[in-house]
Amino acid sequence: MELAPEDLPTCQEWAIACIEAGDADGMARAADRLRRLAPRDRISLNMWGLACMNRFEFDQAAEAFCTAVEVEPQAIGALVNIEVLSMRSLRHRRFFEKTPMIAAARAGAIQRLKESYSRAELDDGELKDLLMLLAGGQETFAEALELAHDLARREKFSLVLANQLTMIFQLAGDLRNTQRFDSIVFGLDPSSAFVRFGHAQVCLFGGYDGWARSWEAFRDYVPHSSPAVFAREVPTWTGQALGGGKILVYQEQGIGDAILALRAVAHLPKRGIRFDLWVNPALAGLARSVGGFERLIETAARPDARKLGCEFAISLLGLISTLQLRPEDLAGHPTVLVPSADRALSVRERLRALPGLRIGLAYAGSPMRRDDWFRAVPLQALAALTRLRGVSWVNLTFDPRPDREEVVRLLEALDPMDQVLDYEDTAAIISELDAVVAIDSSVAHLAASLGKRQWVLVPPMLDWRWQIGEDTKPWWPTVTLLRAREPGQWDDVIAELARQLEVWRG
Repeated sequence: MELAPEDLPTCQEWAIACIEAGDADGMARAADRLRRLAPRDRISLNMWGLACMNRFEFDQAAEAFCTAVEVEPQAIGALVNIEVLSMRSLRHRRFFEKTPMIAAARAGAIQRLKESYSRAELDDGELKDLLMLLAGGQETFAEALELAHDLARREKFSLVLANQLTMIFQLAGDLRNTQRFDSIVFGLDPSSAFVRFGHAQVCLFGGYDGWARSWEAFRDYVPHSSPAVFAREVPTWTGQALGGGKILVYQEQGIGDAILALRAVAHLPKRGIRFDLWVNPALAGLARSVGGFERLIETAARPDARKLGCEFAISLLGLISTLQLRPEDLAGHPTVLVPSADRALSVRERLRALPGLRIGLAYAGSPMRRDDWFRAVPLQALAALTRLRGVSWVNLTFDPRPDREEVVRLLEALDPMDQVLDYEDTAAIISELDAVVAIDSSVAHLAASLGKRQWVLVPPMLDWRWQIGEDTKPWWPTVTLLRAREPGQWDDVIAELARQLEVWRG
């Protein structure tokens, strides 16, 4: 099709209409035409970036958004899109900032928006942009929260602003305001899969009253949250009679959630249900001990359910809804994940030779994650642990972090993680320990699933994985939860941890 410059406004209107209608395919076609018509046009670049982001082509999306900033540094749209990209990928935005102009452009945009806010000149969309830009970094999060509290005094809210306020108050651990603004969002757009999923999580934050409805929403959101692994080639199993047929159970979320959900698998053979199981290869060796399946698939990519002879498929977390599992069916009964006796043998021998109590420490996760500052415990806060006597620390932080060697030196810890190949090796190491201290991470879920005494250090953020209503042990009976009062502030948490470890040691 021949395209002329005069077609540009029409294509832009088409792309915007597709975004508003949620038509990802239509938007991709419109964005492709825009890119051919005006490859250096700011709107074309943003539309192309959004199309790439919808296809999970994150680096290509970042290139488009950063080029849009170079083309027009005063425009805010591309900066906001970089924030959205960072949130969707969970990677810190610095990995998407491919031009040195980004930092100055963001600072300038924030300043202009703040000045306009002081003059009461911002509409709800612009307020949402300001909140998002402020909430995206440790240095400005407190400002975002202060602004959110200021805006919360209003009486009327649009969908975009109420949704942004919900997310900020959730991060800050403010249950009352999280529930308030989630209720507004749900009331404005109850048919949206994204809104229903967010509402399901907020219901769990408040307690067990919405348990069944929440997990149904979790199951139904998989096509949107995990399109790369969603088994669309067969129907999702929602309890249909199988008549001797077989289903594929597959991992749809991260390792921690998969470990948490694997206990639901044990209910399938009890009900005479045949199934194959697919999980991330790093978890496959350990998942073998769950048992009950006819086949454990260890491929990197999810297999085609039809080629396995499976008539239906269901995600791991989706099992909770489909099997109508109640909290009492899951809580207090961790999956028995048992590493093979021959894993990490040399490390096990070194661990057994350590004096005193052997306590594992996972103080941080991947430094590439957007929320690294939010959940990682800094070196200076960990210094309080050096006063504990009779403890041999063992590093369980796997990722190559710039501060890992410093933490190991500070605590005179054994660091076996360079010899770890997968989660079965990590489980073998944990099995030799007396206790574990971990941030919200896959290691925390792994240690808890092994039945280890554990202290989990969590940020203020509301999270159903560690607390449902007043229940701080909704999944793992051996866990003690220690929550930071403010994002990034860990001194009080570590001081309380040290006190509890002293008492526990006796």
